[in-house]
Amino acid sequence: MTAKRRFNAQCHDCRIDAICPTCKKPVSPATEFSDWSREQKAIRSSVGFVPTDLDFVWLNYKSKQWMLLEEKRYNARLEMPQRGVFNVLHNSINDKNYKGFYIVRFEKTSPEDGSITIENLSSGKTRKINKKQFFYFLQMNWKHKQKEKDVSKIITNIRNTRL
Repeated sequence: MTAKRRFNAQCHDCRIDAICPTCKKPVSPATEFSDWSREQKAIRSSVGFVPTDLDFVWLNYKSKQWMLLEEKRYNARLEMPQRGVFNVLHNSINDKNYKGFYIVRFEKTSPEDGSITIENLSSGKTRKINKKQFFYFLQMNWKHKQKEKDVSKIITNIRNTRL
């Protein structure tokens, strides 16, 4: 028996399971490698392995500043195993250009269709922001050479910034 994912991809609008138009079977969000790795007994979570993917390494190649972003849609939360892996990754980074690890939570699917919440992984602080503030957040406030990793300080500075 395989340990494949137990859920299917869903329509973004009506949340109904996606069905392949050709074969009429449910569509899985998993990749072939993901399915394969779940079938391997030697590397399952029951023996200690916790596989997870990371959504974005956000880098400005000119300034060399970068941060890690995990996207969550429909206000989803990080599962504890994923949070643990991300904390290990975040705590192992020692780079002056690293601006932190943030969970970007969308009310629906993007900044265009609902509210946006940013969570700082290390402090756990969260802040709801609007699209304009999100745009500045993604720029890592480079205009002001901000070095704080705490999202609340970044957002406070963004609110005081005029276009």
